[in-house]
Parts: sequence; C-alpha cells; structure tokens
Amino acid sequence: MKYTLSFGYIHQVSANIAEVIIDNCTVITVEMFDEYYEFINKHFSKPYAVLINSLNIYTMTPEATVYAAKSDDLIATAAVSFGKESEQVVNQFLTDREADGLNIRKFSGFEMGRNNAICWLELELNRVQENA
Repeated sequence: MKYTLSFGYIHQVSANIAEVIIDNCTVITVEMFDEYYEFINKHFSKPYAVLINSLNIYTMTPEATVYAAKSDDLIATAAVSFGKESEQVVNQFLTDREADGLNIRKFSGFEMGRNNAICWLELELNRVQENA
C-alpha cells in the first residue's frame, strides 16, 4: 500500500517496514518529521524499520537532522542512493549523527540496493525480536 504525505510518500513494505520516498527538491523540516512520526505510529507495527529510497534529491534543515531517527521503536534504517547527490545527503546525515550510534546502513540503488536493504532490515528486525 502507498500513502501520500506532504513531502513525498510512504510505501508499506510489510507490517513493520516503511519505505520513504521524498519528493524532488524538498527541504525536510521538523514539521514534516512530526507528520511522518504520526503516520508511522498509526500504520506500522512496533518495532519498525525504515527504508529511505533516495530516488530524488532533497535536503534537511539542521533542526530536522537532529530530530530524525528519534523513535525508540525504530530498529534500523537503510538508505538506498542512486547517485552522488543523494549519497551526499546520506553521508552528511551520518556525519552529523555519528555520536548517536544509529543503526543505519547504506546501499547502492544500482546494485540491487532496494532488495538488499529490505533483506537487511528484515534481519535486523528478526534479530531484535529473537532477543526480546
């Protein structure tokens, strides 16, 4: 199922995996993250994982960068990039949030990245559920 939000859309890969595709040239704000978290809490089982599919180019405000990935129920995030510009957004986010120890892994969209990312997210969710 695919849901449209103000900044892009979310595809429900499974009951606890959300694929996020952000519209081209969007500047992600804290308000957009509020919309995103509200949506996730209503439509996805906990714990959950997120696939950021960077088909488009976008940026994040510094406040949004701090606000991102703040959910205790978020187990893992996979970021699929399709070029240098989208990879730079992911790399900048990782640099900005390095001290937080977030469980984020990068994948290349040109090397079956989406499929590999979903497999990795499923493994991370299973690992957490087995340890619960």
